[in-house]
Amino acid sequence: MYKRQGGSRDAVFEAGRAAYVNFVSSLLSIITIAISLLLLGVFAVLTIHATRFIDEIRARVELEVFLEEAQEVLHVMRNNLEVCQLHPDSREPLVTIRRGFHTLKGSGRMVGLTDLGEVAWCVERALNKWRKDNKPATPGLLHFISRAAQSFSDWVDALNSQGGTDIEAGDLVAAAQQIENGIEPDGVTETGGQAAEIAGQGTSAVPSAAPAEET
Repeated sequence: MYKRQGGSRDAVFEAGRAAYVNFVSSLLSIITIAISLLLLGVFAVLTIHATRFIDEIRARVELEVFLEEAQEVLHVMRNNLEVCQLHPDSREPLVTIRRGFHTLKGSGRMVGLTDLGEVAWCVERALNKWRKDNKPATPGLLHFISRAAQSFSDWVDALNSQGGTDIEAGDLVAAAQQIENGIEPDGVTETGGQAAEIAGQGTSAVPSAAPAEET
C-alpha cells in the first residue's frame, strides 16, 4: 500500500513538472514572438521614416539642380532674344530659344513641376510651328517670347526663394496655341522696348539648354 502511494505521488510530481515545463516553454515562445513582432514594427517604422527623409533630401537636391539649370537656360534665352531683335531674319537664335523651352519642359517634369513643364511644352510647340513656317522673328513673336521668358523667370525665382509657386499661365498658353494654330501673334507698340528690357536683365533668370529632339 505504501509503495502504491509513493508511486502515485511521483507520477503526480512528474506530471506537474512536465506541465510546468510546457507552460514555461510556451510562455517563452510567446515572449519571443512578441519581441520579434515589436522589433519588426519598430524596424518598419524606422524604414518608413528613413525612406521619407531620403526622398525629401533627393527632391531638394533635384530642385536645386533644376533651378540652377533653369537660370542658365533663361540667361541664354534672353541673350538670343536680343539677337532676334537685331537680326529678325536669323534662324539660329529662335532654334536656341526653342531648345531652352524644351529643356525647361523635360527638366520640370523630372522634378515633379508638371504644370511648369506643360507651359514650356505649349511655348515649344508654338516655336516649332513658327520655325516650320520659316518665318522671321516679328514684333508679335518677340513680345510672346518676352512674356514667356519673364513668366518662367518669375516662377523660378519663387521656387528658389519660397520652395513653391502657383503656375498661372492661361494667357500665355492661349497665345501659344494661337501661334500653333497659325495665327499671327498680336504685336504691341512697346514690344521692342519690353523685349529689350527683358533681354537686358542678363543673369537674373534661366537656362542654357543642351540640344534636344523635338516632340
